[in-house]
Amino acid sequence: MRKILTILLILGVVAFGIILLLSSLSYSEGDRAGTVSKFSQKGYVFKTWEGELLQGGFSEGTGQLNAKEFLFTVSSGRDSVTTKLKEAMLNGKRVRLHYQEKYFRFFWMGDSKYYITEVDFAQQ
Repeated sequence: MRKILTILLILGVVAFGIILLLSSLSYSEGDRAGTVSKFSQKGYVFKTWEGELLQGGFSEGTGQLNAKEFLFTVSSGRDSVTTKLKEAMLNGKRVRLHYQEKYFRFFWMGDSKYYITEVDFAQQ
């Protein structure tokens, strides 16, 4: 009986380690530019900042202006990022967001799998 409990404990620790590893590794990273149209804190227990970036552009086929939205998450503890995003949204400033795309998104990590790590104001 003691051997079975030891094996289950080891398997539990290994599974927990794999979950932590998968939630911290990023699949890709890159930049998106546009204007922040929505930025709010969400969650009952696990609070995260959720936002929406509108990327402007012209459609190649019709030549019409269309806005593509990019949904993103800012993890708690990134106060400088949230401050810059709030300022950009209130002033209508164009921003460049540097993001990391995670392999997996767990319920405590937010609504999106795109996590913002840096914010720069675009040159006007």
